[in-house]
Amino acid sequence: MRTFYHVSNVKLSKGTVLEPRYGNTINFHRYFRDTYTRFSQYLKESIFEDIRTNKFPSSPSRVRSIYLWRDLENAMKYKCKYNKSFIYEVELEEPDLAKEFDMRWMDLTEFQYYESIKEIADYYYSGKSVKDDSVNWGFYKNSGVKFETIWETLYEGKVTVKSLVSS
Repeated sequence: MRTFYHVSNVKLSKGTVLEPRYGNTINFHRYFRDTYTRFSQYLKESIFEDIRTNKFPSSPSRVRSIYLWRDLENAMKYKCKYNKSFIYEVELEEPDLAKEFDMRWMDLTEFQYYESIKEIADYYYSGKSVKDDSVNWGFYKNSGVKFETIWETLYEGKVTVKSLVSS
């Protein structure tokens, strides 16, 4: 059985079945109506979802998935980057349906034109790394900006907490 990890600020008990909370939050009109940053996030996720639906329909949706990590190293990177509290080992009902993507593509969507965001979404769902030299970084091209790949795993299905790994 493969090991997966989930990172959260919520204290969870063994046996808790996780729900995909991110999509419900980002699509709730009160979440984004008062801040540009949140509205921008909503629009970018909408573009990513359009690209997924049209070009990668068998890939899991960012707004309907539970976010996981296949290794503790990437879970720790995420925990530190986003100041999260807990890392849990979790069990997936159908682990073969989980897919891995480089979450740093979402960071590269900041200040990008619509067409560049569409291209970035395509890179994301193609499974490319931000370290791939053949990709177009749009606005950030030749800027000297460097990103370290952080592989996140998206999964649409039942996820159960097995144990607390780190707090």
